[in-house]
Amino acid sequence: MRELLPAAGLDSEAAQVAAADLQAAEEQARREPPRREIVLAKLKSVAELVGAAGGAAASVSKILPLLQQALQWAQQLFR
Repeated sequence: MRELLPAAGLDSEAAQVAAADLQAAEEQARREPPRREIVLAKLKSVAELVGAAGGAAASVSKILPLLQQALQWAQQLFR
């Protein structure tokens, strides 16, 4: 996902926030025990930023399904 963010059409501030949110979700997922609500909130934030940016259609169509899949997995893993 991180590699696809630059092509998502985010402005520099939104790109920084999205990268930081992905980093926070990754770090939280590695914690023992991970805090489900933080992981989900950060992934949702990135999905909302990408969706709102409406960048290159091809890039958004690649990254949004990945983010949605990550959200589904996180919901199942961090019950």
